[in-house]
Amino acid sequence: MATRIAAKSFLSGLALACLAAPAAHAQTQECPADSQLDYVCGPQRPEDLLTIPGTPWLVASGFAAGAGLKLVDARSRSQRLWFTGAPEQVQPDPRRFPQCPGPPDPALLNLRGLGLRDLGREDGAGRWLLLAVNHGGRESIEAFTVTVAEGQEPQLQWIGCQLMPPGQVGNSVASFADGTVLATVLTRPGTTIGDFMLGRTTGAVWQWRMGEAAGFARVYPYGAISVGQQGETAVVAGYGLVA
Repeated sequence: MATRIAAKSFLSGLALACLAAPAAHAQTQECPADSQLDYVCGPQRPEDLLTIPGTPWLVASGFAAGAGLKLVDARSRSQRLWFTGAPEQVQPDPRRFPQCPGPPDPALLNLRGLGLRDLGREDGAGRWLLLAVNHGGRESIEAFTVTVAEGQEPQLQWIGCQLMPPGQVGNSVASFADGTVLATVLTRPGTTIGDFMLGRTTGAVWQWRMGEAAGFARVYPYGAISVGQQGETAVVAGYGLVA
């Protein structure tokens, strides 16, 4: 299913609205505005959405095999598939990701939650760490760098991954300035969505620090997660009757 990304003037807020369309990876489609919203049509199954601060660019994940990452231009209201696996987009960093077996297959890349951290500026360009929860080909957190030079389209490089613990399916992801990565799991093996709606504990927040050989460790009950740019506090939002 293709969808349309809706925005009210692209300044006051963003939302996702579903619309069946035949072209899953269309660059631009006719997609008339209504009385309140303008739309970007074409991205396949967008799941999470974020802005690259100080730029007109948005990033959307795709929750289907091959949907991957989309780069959205808020000015032209157009989008394209961003990570293609081209050689210039693959720059593994084994120091920070020692257990990563290799880059993901773009044809399988199935991304859910996204997290973005400002890395400062280098040679006049802004740099960010982009983390994405992946279900395609492996259950993992995929890591990318995003570089934006003044007036230029953002450049993306995959730099590594960390596999989730066996049986654990990630949902959202965030990171601290010291390289600590937090990922949430909604339902651990043997539990269901129905369980958490009944107030039972079904998942967890898992923690791992870049560069460590050991994998993720469970640190907190489940929730969607966000970390401020100061890197001092993680905010966890839970689901269910007792969240």
